[in-house]
Amino acid sequence: MAAGWNKLDGAKALVDSGIDRVPDFYVKPLDQRLSPQDLALHADEIPVIDVSPLLDSKPTSSDRSKEDVIAELLDASERWGFFQVINHGIGSDLTRRMLAVAHEFFQLPLAEKMVSYSTDIDAAVRYGTSVNPLKEVFLDWQDNLLHRFLPERQDQPHPWPTKPSSYELIAGEFVDQAKFLARHLLRALSEGLGLGPDYLEGEFGEHNVALRLNYYPPCPSPELAIGLRSHSDVGGLTILLQDSDIVGLQVKVQEKWKTVRSVPGALVINIGDQLQIYSNGKLKSVEHRAIVNADKARVSVGLFYDPASDVRVSPIPKFVDTEHPAAYNPCVFRDYLKNLYSKNLVGKELLESQRK
Repeated sequence: MAAGWNKLDGAKALVDSGIDRVPDFYVKPLDQRLSPQDLALHADEIPVIDVSPLLDSKPTSSDRSKEDVIAELLDASERWGFFQVINHGIGSDLTRRMLAVAHEFFQLPLAEKMVSYSTDIDAAVRYGTSVNPLKEVFLDWQDNLLHRFLPERQDQPHPWPTKPSSYELIAGEFVDQAKFLARHLLRALSEGLGLGPDYLEGEFGEHNVALRLNYYPPCPSPELAIGLRSHSDVGGLTILLQDSDIVGLQVKVQEKWKTVRSVPGALVINIGDQLQIYSNGKLKSVEHRAIVNADKARVSVGLFYDPASDVRVSPIPKFVDTEHPAAYNPCVFRDYLKNLYSKNLVGKELLESQRK
């Protein structure tokens, strides 16, 4: 390793130093290492859904109605918690530029990226590595930029990273279009659950939106390290844009890890913990992780569409009765997030800690 390197410098700086082995603090415990079977299985069961009928655009198939799409989304969310969407309204040119500017950001000199380093989980722009490197026993093989889009205030302009210079334009357009898609997906799920299209959006309040850029550098021993450890997303809905030519996302299906195939033009959608709590377990947030490879760097861009920080989340009364008692304790979303960063949790331990 290069002299002076420390954990906060991140995985890319470590790779750039010329290492030929994985340092001990990146080596996963034995029970979390990848087997050849883990890498060979593909999650073909995960649905690919044409959502154009939801978006007031011309459907690609004349025999599919909005009601058909809502039923498909609800089924996928109840059975898998993961699905891919096509004809989602975000153009291929924009997704290409979003991935390109993400790559460009992580190629900046470390000193320029570290300008945005912070341990404050409420920081609007926060660069870092792994999840919580100061507390973790072993680190994830990735660096990231988290950019939170707070409710607009005229007296407080929204902060943007200043480099790359094209980031604000490209990321701003991507976030606007991804938010439009997220709102329509949430309305569809709300309607499918029999709540009315505006119900879940109302529960979310003045929602939180965050963009997370993830960078997974090449790894000399990818079987020993993990790009992003097993977890379920803590919020509402996640929209994930991936490099199209490098697989890396894995999802747990019937207790087996399977790799999500890349579908040209598709976005990956997954259900977060708060929607599982709201629905009293009807909707499923699912464990997933990111693996790394020896040859190529990979980026992904996630858009998190979450409840407002001060919202108190608990099972919706419609889903609670004598046969289905409330399965989760109420929790303010901000406190749920704090637990994520204060505890070294894996899998769905954080959600399970909310069970009654």
